[in-house]
Amino acid sequence: STHCISSAASDVYKRQNQEFSATPIAASIARQLQVEPKTAGFVITRRYYGSGGVLLLATITTFPHDKMKYSMSLNVA
Repeated sequence: STHCISSAASDVYKRQNQEFSATPIAASIARQLQVEPKTAGFVITRRYYGSGGVLLLATITTFPHDKMKYSMSLNVA
């Protein structure tokens, strides 16, 4: 989980980049998620960088559309 990665690596990585996208789920991943191929999917790609911008870890997490919800609140000054 991201929490475990964040907790364990917080002293090592200096920056995390997250990218959110929607895509049809490929057949190989669909089998693992127990959904039909080309089901609408939500993908989170995370990249963890260390000192000097060195990529330390990259993760790609795919969710079926009905198993993911993303919410964000912003305080506007």
